[in-house]
Amino acid sequence: MSLYLNKNQINKNNMKTLLTIVGVIMLVMAGAIGYLLPKQAETKLGSVAQSNEYHYTTTKAGGSSAVIKTEAGVLGSVIITGTGGAISVYDATTTNVNLRALATSSLPMLANLPASTAVGTYTFDTFSTNGLVLAIEGTAGTSTLTWR
Repeated sequence: MSLYLNKNQINKNNMKTLLTIVGVIMLVMAGAIGYLLPKQAETKLGSVAQSNEYHYTTTKAGGSSAVIKTEAGVLGSVIITGTGGAISVYDATTTNVNLRALATSSLPMLANLPASTAVGTYTFDTFSTNGLVLAIEGTAGTSTLTWR
């Protein structure tokens, strides 16, 4: 065995070392480029803009009429969670005929759920020009009303 390397062995060792160094440099560069490239913004999931989210109110068993909104808006849904009396939602600011601006004897009805309505979600997405009034006839079950 010779202590001296011939010229071909030196070239092979240098080439292997050089290829290893170039490979490592390329991997480091690819990682740096991948890290520094701008990331895509996370996709926001949702059905409405932040200013168009729904508000809600709940009714308790034995509740009565309530003014929900005193300006134009949208009745989203009525969610019945417990059975009870009939639930009506009107396009108005009061149920008192003497206090209404138009003083008509009937109110524009947006939703009417009879006492026999099954537990569930009832979507309306109906526009109201005056406001929203919730009227409960009889012993009300528990429910949730959404609007915006």
